[in-house]
Amino acid sequence: MCGRYASFRDAQDLAAEFAIADVADDARLLPPSWNLAPTDPVRIVVERASKDTGEVRRSLRLARWGC
Repeated sequence: MCGRYASFRDAQDLAAEFAIADVADDARLLPPSWNLAPTDPVRIVVERASKDTGEVRRSLRLARWGC
């Protein structure tokens, strides 16, 4: 059985905590949930390096969570 968890932090709180430069609109609008289940959309932190400069940037995006 897959686990469940709670996600109740505001997108801006997560952005501040993880030094995130870009918050996607859909991630910003995702409401809190005390019972996230597999297949639900969840916020994730994505860290990528720029191809041009090599600078690492973090962004907050949505992904489908599941088993």
